Formats: sequence, C-alpha cells, structure tokens
Amino acid sequence: MMPVHSVIRGHLSYTSISTTLTDVILTTPRVALCRTPATVARSGDTDMPPAGYGVGDFVDEDLSHVWSETRNQISMLLISVGLTETDGTRALHILRHHYHLQSNVENIIDNIRINIDANQKHCFLEGTVQDSVRGPEKEVAVFPVKNGVSLKTKSDIARALYVETHSVLVAWWAVTAWRSLQLARATWLHGDTMQIIPAAACARALIETAAAFWVEAGEIRERWATIKQETVKAGISAEHSRQLTILCTKGMWGAKFDKKVSRLSDTYGGIARTNILTQLEKLPRVTEYALPEDYQLLCNTVHPSLGSVLTFSGPFEVHKTETYAFQPLSPLPIRTTTTINPDKIETVSVVEDALVRAAVFASRVILKTLDHGLHVIDDVALTTGAPDIANFTYWRNIRQKGRNSICPCRSGRLVKHCSHGWGAAVFPFLSEFESPFQKATY
Repeated sequence: MMPVHSVIRGHLSYTSISTTLTDVILTTPRVALCRTPATVARSGDTDMPPAGYGVGDFVDEDLSHVWSETRNQISMLLISVGLTETDGTRALHILRHHYHLQSNVENIIDNIRINIDANQKHCFLEGTVQDSVRGPEKEVAVFPVKNGVSLKTKSDIARALYVETHSVLVAWWAVTAWRSLQLARATWLHGDTMQIIPAAACARALIETAAAFWVEAGEIRERWATIKQETVKAGISAEHSRQLTILCTKGMWGAKFDKKVSRLSDTYGGIARTNILTQLEKLPRVTEYALPEDYQLLCNTVHPSLGSVLTFSGPFEVHKTETYAFQPLSPLPIRTTTTINPDKIETVSVVEDALVRAAVFASRVILKTLDHGLHVIDDVALTTGAPDIANFTYWRNIRQKGRNSICPCRSGRLVKHCSHGWGAAVFPFLSEFESPFQKATY
C-alpha cells in the first residue's frame, strides 16, 4: 500500500532570490541522506579546537604537506642572513632645504656649523633645483661622514651620497622582511587553530605584500642596473643615488588618505603609493598559479560576505528531490557523514584551500624576492663603498676584506673572483614563479 503524503497546495506572489540561491546550493559541495552533523567538540574550557584540528587537517594531503613545509621558512631565511629577532638597523635621511636664489649660502652653512661638533666630519652640498611651484631654488644638504674619509672631488661627494641610499635600501628590505614574518606567523598561528577569518585576513595581506615587494624589488634592480651602465659611460652622479632613494622612499612611506581625514592626509599624504591592485595584476603573469581566484575568495572572506558562511558551514544536506536543503552551521569545523557511506567524512574546505594556497605561494614569492633583493642591495654596498663612508653602524653595512677572503655578498666566492665594480652585472631579476599546486577547483 502506497504511503499517504500530506500535501498543501497554494499560490503565492512574492519577490524571490530562490532561483539564484538554488543554483548556488546545487553547485556547491553537498551530501544526501545526511546523518546529524558532527562538529568538532571543544576541548575543556578553551575556545580553540583541540589538537589535530588545524587547517592542514581539512585540506588534501598535498596542500597539508606544503602548508607544514612552508611554516617557518621566512624566519629561517632571516636567521641565515643574520637578521635576528633582536637586531635593528638605522637609515640616514638627508633633509634637503630649499632657499631663494638670492640667499647667501655661506651664511646658511655657517649657521649650521655652529650646531655641529667640531670633531665630527660633515659633508656640505650646495645645488640648484627646479621646484614645480616656486621655480628654481638653491638647495643645501648636510650629512655626516666617517672621520678620515677624503672627499676631494665631485665623484667622491656623489659616492658619499650612497650612504643614505644604501641605508634606506636596507631599511626598506628589513621593514618588508619583518612585516612578512609577522603576517606569516599570524597566518599559520590562526590557521593551525582554525581561526579562518583572521587567518584569511593575514593571508590576503601576505599576498599583497608579496606582490608589492616583488614589483618594487624589480624596479630597484632595473634602476640599479641602468645606473651602473650610465656610471661606466659618464661617471658617478648625485642624481643616480637620489633615484634609488626615491624608489625606496615611495615603497616605505607611500600612503593614500582622502580629504575626509584631512589631518592624516596633510601629515602623511604627500607621497602617493601605487594602487595595490595594479601591483597584484602583474604577479599572475609570471606564474601558472590561479592567484586572482584565491585572492578574491579571501577578500570575500575578510569582508562580511560569502566567505563567512563558507567558513562556518558544512556540506548542504539536499533532499533527493532537490526541492529543499538543510545547511549545517557551526563556529567550529563541521565534518558530516552520510547513510550511504558512513565511513567517509564530508567537509567544505573552499576557503581553507584558498587560504593554504595563497599563504604558501605568497611566502615563496617573498622568500625568493628577499634573497634576490638582498643580493642587489649588497651589490650597491660593495660597488659604492658606502659602508666605508658612513659614520654610523647599520645592518648589512658589509665590506670586502682580503682578496682571498670569502665575499660577504653570500655568493660563496673569494673576493678576487667576485666582482662588484661599476661594470659588473647585477643579480638577475625574478621573472617566473613556479606554482606548487595543481589547478584549483571551487
């Protein structure tokens, strides 16, 4: 005898989003004939999942492996180059002052000398600059140099300006390294405790850092290569060091504030930064990894939108008629079993997969860019001799010693076989990043 179904029929008129949502539900991970959803139990009074329930446990074996393998790589690189947790550095910024063309520069310099220790050698520079608003003006620049350094020619003085350039280059590299280290640690810390929303925020910032750093490092490398070629042809120039310094300054001090926050705009808005989306568009061109998809999914997780519900839900429990579905939701990871295959655990790991891929790829880009970028910065130091002119200590103020000693540039070669002259080639640019993943599926 056929079972009796209670059927209520009627007609309703209403505005509906059901067609769109139906399409979404029927194309996302789902299971049929669900048992009661099995959420991960809390451990004692803590708000964290118990051990063994990190993001690596909710992605496939290959992703879990690279997640674990990449965890401490940025920290290990910094240790290998001697930048420990307790190290810092100093950057010299020459504060150039402008005056009317009729100003008496000698009087200006004399007034500055009054406040300078007679035992400390300083370099005084005078020049003419073209201000975009006020027209031509006189410029005076003063900066300290090591006692005993001879600055007799224009070339000597132009070379001394590389003290500022090299120390700022080192600061730019170190700031990016510390930022990357903090973001990587936070990504893995939150990911290993299944705090997916903050992990996604950190991973997104890590991708943005990787893209910006790689683009800026490429620009600095290309500019330095051009400077070396031009110096061989026409001699050392003060303009060259200034060009490199400006590139680094934009990377560190660039900002964007609208007029609604006039105080911040007036204080920090003078140096415009490059739009991060412009830099992000360049990175996918040098890899097969589908970066835009994962980046946009993380953006939709960080923002209060789709990623949130994907993070806190399990597979849809769709009735076999495909006329309705239940959605299990929980603040902790959901693992669902079915009556069809009770031994198989079903999960939704769309966000977790994107998080792991993005964090691993960004870390690898940063690692390679840190390595290549430091080779270029070391070449600036050894080509110009800036650390020999500086009167202050700062990180990476390296010098070559005897011809039979190992060059400090990390090449592993002896000084006599490691060229850092103006005519020597610059360390190659990173033009390709291998994808460590299979093509992503969503």
